[in-house]
Order: sequence, then C-alpha cells, then structure tokens
Amino acid sequence: MIKLTKRTTAFVTFAILILCACSLNDVDNKPPVTPYAPAPPNGATNVSRNADLGWRCEDPDGEPLTYDVYWGTSSNPILEAGGMTETYYLLPIMEPNTKFYWRIVAKDPNGGETASPIWNFTTGTGTNVPPTPPANPNPADGASGVDVNADLSWTCLDPENDPLVYDIYFGNSSNPPLVKSNHGSPNYDPGTMNANGVYYWKIVAKDNQGGQTPGPLWHFTTGGWPAPTYQGQWGSYGSGNGQFNIAAGVAVAPNGNVYVADYNNNRVQYFTSTGGYLGKWGTYGTGAGLFKSTAGVAVASNGDVYVTDQYNNQVQRFNSSGTYITGWTVPTSPRGVAIGPNGYIYVSFPDMHEICYYTSGGGFVGSWGTYGSGNGQFNKPWGVAVASNGDVYVADSENNRVQYFTPAGSFLGKWGSYGTGGGQFNKPRGIGVGPDGDVYVAEYGNHRCQRFSVNGGYKCMWGSCGSGNGQFDYPEGIAVAAGGNIYVADTWNHRIQYFH
Repeated sequence: MIKLTKRTTAFVTFAILILCACSLNDVDNKPPVTPYAPAPPNGATNVSRNADLGWRCEDPDGEPLTYDVYWGTSSNPILEAGGMTETYYLLPIMEPNTKFYWRIVAKDPNGGETASPIWNFTTGTGTNVPPTPPANPNPADGASGVDVNADLSWTCLDPENDPLVYDIYFGNSSNPPLVKSNHGSPNYDPGTMNANGVYYWKIVAKDNQGGQTPGPLWHFTTGGWPAPTYQGQWGSYGSGNGQFNIAAGVAVAPNGNVYVADYNNNRVQYFTSTGGYLGKWGTYGTGAGLFKSTAGVAVASNGDVYVTDQYNNQVQRFNSSGTYITGWTVPTSPRGVAIGPNGYIYVSFPDMHEICYYTSGGGFVGSWGTYGSGNGQFNKPWGVAVASNGDVYVADSENNRVQYFTPAGSFLGKWGSYGTGGGQFNKPRGIGVGPDGDVYVAEYGNHRCQRFSVNGGYKCMWGSCGSGNGQFDYPEGIAVAAGGNIYVADTWNHRIQYFH
C-alpha cells in the first residue's frame, strides 16, 4: 500500500489539471469557417482583365488566419501563393475571353484548415491597356560623339503582355520621317551615319489590340569617322622598275594587283597588293601599246586594263599582263577612266568639260556635260568612278565639288565647295568607290584625301602636304580594293601609298 503525503497529493492533482487543460484545448480548437463571398462571384462572366481576387473568412476561436491561393485556367488550379494574411490577392492582367478557376484554403495557427469550393469566372474582352511609352534610348538623348555605326535601342512594356511592334522615325530633321513600320524588336540598325551629324528619332509602340503609345523625340550627335591607317608605300623618282615619273593614276584588279599610270615614263606598271613589282608595258610613241603620257588606268572584272593615252587622244585596252587588245581614238586629251557594271567605259575630258562613255570595244554610246557650274555642268572634270549600282561619280575639279549621275548621265546629286574643311575641296582630282559604296576623293590642292557616304555625307579626311608617311604632294589618283585597302597615287612624291 502506497502512502500519499500531502505534498505528493498536491503534485499529482496539479499534473492531472494540466493534462486535462491540454486535452480540452485540442478538443475545443475550431477550424476556420469555409471561405465565402468570392469576388469575382462564382460563375461570373465578362470580368475585367484587371480584376483581383477577394473573399471573406473568419475563425470561430478568433485566431488569426492565413490563406493559400490556388488559381489558373485548369479546373484543378495549382497553388499560386501561400501564407497570405489579407483576404484579397492581386492578379496580373489576365487574358481576354478566358475561364479561370480558383479556391482558397484558410488556416489557423493550431493546424486547423478549411478549403473553399472551386470557384470560376470568365474574363471579357475588356478595355485594352496600351503599351508604356518607349524609354531608355540608346544612344542616350542628347549624347555626342556617337559611333557612326551605332544601333538604336529602347525599352517598352505592355501591361497586358501583348506582343509589340514599333514604328521608327529617324533622320536629320527635328521632324524625322518614318523609316520602318511594324518593326518586331526594340532595336534598329540605321546603317552607317554621317560623321558629326545631328540625328533625331522617335518610336511609336503598338500592341495587337490597336493600342499605341508614342515616345518622346530624342536626338544625338555622331562623332568623326576614324581616318584609315597608313600601311605602306613603294616607289621613288626614276625610270627603273618600281620607280615613277609622276604617278598619275592607280587602279586595283579583282585579284588585288595594283596598276599605276606612270605618266611621264609613258608606261603602265603593275604590282602585288603590297607593292611587289610584277611587270610593265609601254614606251613613248604612237601606235598600239605606245603612249604619250599615261593619264588614267582602270581594270575590268575580267582583268582587262584600260588606259587613257592623253596626248595620243586614245583609250587603249590590254589584258592583265599588258598584251594589246584594242584601242580607239577619242576627241581630245582623255584623263580619267572607269568601268561600269554595264560594261561601258567612262572617260573624262577636262578640256571639253565632258564625260563620254563607250562600249568595251570603243563604240561611242553617249556623253554629258558642258562648261559651267550648274547641275550636270563641269569645269575640268578629272577623275571618274562607277559604283556597283552603276552610278557615276565625277571629280569636278575646278568647281571644287563631286557630282554623281545615273549610268546614262542624268544628274542625281552633288556636294562640296572651295575650302579646307571637311566636305570642302581644293581641286579634287582622284575619285574611287569602295566595296561598301563609300566615295573616296584625292585632293590635288589640299594634299589630302576624304571619305564620304554614297550621297556625300562627310566621314573623315587624312593627309597633309609633305613627303612623310601619310603625307601627300599633289595626289591625283585613288582606288579602293575589295578587301578595304586604299591606294593613293601620291603624284609628285612619285610613289604609291596605301592605307586601311
């Protein structure tokens, strides 16, 4: 028999009371009521795409509740968010005309929980929310020194995640023209821009619901185009192989060989792309393969070489190694020569202020130009070059400008004036067109070369008067190879320099 003391009895009684209290707590915890009063109401239609979820719920014990939100387009919606303390949930913008399902699970801190039934609603077409205004322009608004090859980019969002397209306005005017409609990405390549130019641009963002939002007008200023770098040279005064007595003209063959009109030596010499001597032909005289001052040279796509024989008043044609093919008489003192993609041979006549063009066999086709300073008139047209699209560029020497024309001589445009600034000239004589369509001009009077876009946008200049590397003494010829090398007939330095 166990004898209980008063102290033992009191301890046992206290323990029993605690156990009973715990047991009563477990038995008395009441779970939350079933969530009710759904918003949007169950089965609602034409619900706004901007709607949010809402409900009501209480706990019989007055305890704080948390909520798990299940939502989606499946009839068995998945968990969207857990542990919510508010009786609402903010949804993203929903798709139009779509049925959504949702339910709420309410939980108390003692493990009680109650799930609502699965509710549903269907969105309507609703009011479209347009895109946000285009922002974050690159180049930045007001930027200067921008690379002439820079792309445009921006950011833009649609609140409803609708796909966006863009109308792009771009140009040199403060009211830029539309250059691209319904562009599919937030970036755009405007092509090579002019150096030191001010450009304006604007983006209009459009969604697939008819909404559109224009951005602000932005602008930036380009920097200068980098001048080509000196690569090398060859030649000196004399009559030996690789020497020159006035290097008057230069041309590049499709295989990269370089041909030089050696004016006072009355011959043509040709070289590798870096100046290695390959051969020569011609001497003073009258007749096939003889010259009285070789003034200009051009190479056809098949490698045939055309030479303007200035004081014999002839154009002569040879194969790539100097074998005579044919020749024809021209009016007087031909100077520049170029070959078009149409196969025509374009020849400049400074004293006649005229351009004439012929078939490859010498048949006369047409001519244009008279003395003067108007459009299509000339004052000693010197160099001539033809672009890959057939446009004909002429160094209008004494008018201190470049003019360009269609293959048949219709005037297209001009640029230049007398001076020493970018885009100004002092007796431009040599002219060439690069593989990218850029136009290169050798200036006799300013002892330098300049580079332009196809329509005369100034890009860069290089050179000064002298005999050092990259300096010139009255240059008269310029040609650009397919690989980008630029060859200059540095006339009175009796040499060829090349750049890249």
